[in-house]
Amino acid sequence: MNEMDFFANYLKNVDCLIKNFDSSALLPVVKILREAKTRDATIFMAGNGGSAAICSHLALDLSKNARRKGERGFKVQSLTESVPLFTAWANDTDFSMIFVGQLETNARAGDVLLIVSSSGNSSNVVKAAEYAKRKGLTVVSFTGFDGGKLKQISDYCVHIKMNEYGPVEDVHALLLHAVAFYFKQENGG
Repeated sequence: MNEMDFFANYLKNVDCLIKNFDSSALLPVVKILREAKTRDATIFMAGNGGSAAICSHLALDLSKNARRKGERGFKVQSLTESVPLFTAWANDTDFSMIFVGQLETNARAGDVLLIVSSSGNSSNVVKAAEYAKRKGLTVVSFTGFDGGKLKQISDYCVHIKMNEYGPVEDVHALLLHAVAFYFKQENGG
């Protein structure tokens, strides 16, 4: 396959995923996040690799861009931001506890844990979701592939049925960007 065919096929796959996505699936996400802001609850975010970067971007958009000028944004914390903190958790326990350890310190009942995970099976996000459920947090996930364990644990899951990381991450980023910019528009931004 030559370069042009590769790029055309890749973009065609992403376009197909977007065209077949039912945008009403985002309405519960908007409701959960809006209610969290109203209650002054924290929205925690977790993911690995490219999904961690998507979490960081969403945290930026919700805390800064999705607010009315002069008003407070969403109260968010991306659990992927502190490399020293999560490497300490990984070193002192194991890698599967990097998010749970942070939630133990900062989360409270009524908060939200938003997880982005293409496979839905990484032990650190699965354990974080299990912990969050036990402690009374709402768990929202964005998954791909077959949704993995995370799809079953989550209170609400936006699932992209595709078995390739790149296109799944592309769609997750686009959908979460749309959610953030919906709030920006809603707030007159």
